[in-house]
Amino acid sequence: MHAMMAKSEGAAREEIIAAVVLNLHHSGFANVLECLPAAIDGFEGKI
Repeated sequence: MHAMMAKSEGAAREEIIAAVVLNLHHSGFANVLECLPAAIDGFEGKI
């Protein structure tokens, strides 16, 4: 949902990925790996 909203505001796919990876130090590697596919799917409108 957030990725789709960001896309509608002009965000690029790379910016979505960077935003998720930016949380690596807060969330941990496993959580980023879990969330990244969902963010990409949301950006591409698959969710």
